[in-house]
Amino acid sequence: MRIKQYNYTGRNFASHLQRFVDGLIDNNSIFDYLREWERCINAHPDLNICILSYEDLQENTLAEVKRLSKFLGKDYDDEFLQAVIKATSFDNMKKEKKHSFTDDKGTIMFRKGKVGDWKNYFTVAQSEWFDHITRSRMLGSKLFNFRYDL
Repeated sequence: MRIKQYNYTGRNFASHLQRFVDGLIDNNSIFDYLREWERCINAHPDLNICILSYEDLQENTLAEVKRLSKFLGKDYDDEFLQAVIKATSFDNMKKEKKHSFTDDKGTIMFRKGKVGDWKNYFTVAQSEWFDHITRSRMLGSKLFNFRYDL
């Protein structure tokens, strides 16, 4: 497993997972990053913030896109929003390859775009460990509620 952008040349997912939890990737610890966002949002209630999750978008795409549209002050009809959904779908973006992430060989990498694909990488023990870390590091968060399945 080589990911040039992270200066990572480890051989397995387990070593990458440990680096992720330890904050040795972009933006340091994801937990610290999210907690800082939450502190900032709470300290500035005048900020207009919209939080979306990939799982919610996958579960009820049109409703979530409508919510985003309303947040942006727009009132589009369902036909237009469906066209946006189609143009920005994972499969379409993968086909168009306009937004990509490359490995050290320049190969464009795309995940599967499927909720729950993490189960193909985490062992049961890793999943339980990561859930424990997430619960403890995000204890008390009111903004970030993690879902892993639909």
